[in-house]
Amino acid sequence: MIEIMVSLGLLVIGLMGVLALHMATVKGNRASRQLERARVLAVQLMEDLRNQTVANLGDLGDHPYDTVSPVEGKTYTRSYTLAAVTGAADLVLLTTRVSFPSDQDETESHEATLQMLRTKQESL
Repeated sequence: MIEIMVSLGLLVIGLMGVLALHMATVKGNRASRQLERARVLAVQLMEDLRNQTVANLGDLGDHPYDTVSPVEGKTYTRSYTLAAVTGAADLVLLTTRVSFPSDQDETESHEATLQMLRTKQESL
């Protein structure tokens, strides 16, 4: 009887380890899925901005774009930044950002960014 109780105790300890590993895998998959969605939204924003002239994008600095709430209720905030390129007066650095809050701490956020150089002279 004691041997059965010891073996059941060891089995429970082993299953708890497997359960902890499974939970870590689920969290990692969710974080990966959220980062992939943010990357896709950043690419979509970059394509939207690529279709516009640099003059239509606004002045240098940060520009909010929109918020997107896909499946699972996570809110992704999209924005872009225009910055001058040192030593190249005819170029502008366009950076798109997509940020979303962390699952564990709402005050902490994650971010996906993309950058592209644009010329101010659209006829080049």
